[in-house]
Amino acid sequence: MGNKLEEVGESMEKIGSSMMGCGCLLTIFVTIPIILIIIFL
Repeated sequence: MGNKLEEVGESMEKIGSSMMGCGCLLTIFVTIPIILIIIFL
């Protein structure tokens, strides 16, 4: 029983870290155009 819980926890951590990575990419893709717009306007 404990073994299964550990496996679920590990997979949740992997999913969480990959979600964080996607969030970082999204914020970069969103902020770069905004910065460029601010610079060029």
